[in-house]
Amino acid sequence: MKDKHLANRVGTIEIGDNVFLGAGSMILYDVKIGNNVIIGAGALVNKNIPDGGVYAGIPAVKIGEFDSYMEKTLTFSEKVNWNNEESRKSIIKKQKEYFWAKNVKFKQ
Repeated sequence: MKDKHLANRVGTIEIGDNVFLGAGSMILYDVKIGNNVIIGAGALVNKNIPDGGVYAGIPAVKIGEFDSYMEKTLTFSEKVNWNNEESRKSIIKKQKEYFWAKNVKFKQ
């Protein structure tokens, strides 16, 4: 490989409004992320992401809708006693049940 040089690859990354990038996520060059998007922690974004989705994985794939996630988050927030009357462990348990189990109803 005498006197051979590799060309540098350069490009841009465009990130829309109201986008959350999880810790350790990687966005490759020449990728555009739309508005109202959540990228999960550790995800690898290697292609354009349209508006309004929740993405995770390697490579990142759509796992949900932004609006549904926000609605679910607001509903969950209303169900938890945030005045230090409920233990952190209890809140985490409720969170796991609410976001990961199907059709779980909260006891108030």
